[in-house]
Amino acid sequence: MQSDYLQPEFYRFSQDSIYLASKASQLFSTYFSTYSCDQIKILDLAAGCGVVGLEFIQKIKCQRELEKIVSLDFLEAQEAFIPFLAKNIDWVRSHFKNNIKMSILHQSFQTFSDERYNFVISNPPYFEEDSGLLPFEMKRRMARFFHDSSFAEYLYSLGRILLPGGIAVFLNCKEKVRLTVLHSTPWLEVLSVDESQVGANLFVVQALC
Repeated sequence: MQSDYLQPEFYRFSQDSIYLASKASQLFSTYFSTYSCDQIKILDLAAGCGVVGLEFIQKIKCQRELEKIVSLDFLEAQEAFIPFLAKNIDWVRSHFKNNIKMSILHQSFQTFSDERYNFVISNPPYFEEDSGLLPFEMKRRMARFFHDSSFAEYLYSLGRILLPGGIAVFLNCKEKVRLTVLHSTPWLEVLSVDESQVGANLFVVQALC
């Protein structure tokens, strides 16, 4: 793990991000080791400063699996994250040689529809804006709370962004309503829910269409 990822002052990534990257790399190997397509496209959705996606790509040790990946995109809405994200990508590129195209997409997940992906990894906001005391600073608020959106809209976006049969791995809070909303989403099949982490559940879903 790179210990000195650049980050804005209002945000600090946690061990949840490293845990997600590690689990996602294992799941990627499970689902795509025998995948016939050699043009796998991956998205880090709500990428922040890029820790999840960059850690994920460094944790894949099988060269054959790496060679199947043609692109790793980083989708992030907040302007404040973009300079740090760009520098972190440059650092990994200089230390981790591969042919994977890495691109920054400065856009919200609600409006993004330019591309569809085989695999999505994501550490999105955990909370709805009506679920607790909001941080005064808007940048911090947007990193932790769904701003002008909701968990249901996030799931809708996953269905739009994933290719049919595509896999998404993401963290979110342990509120039971999350599971209720997820299981009532007809375009996604819940493959697993890992509740072993203290602060968040790990969800694995597959796009049905």
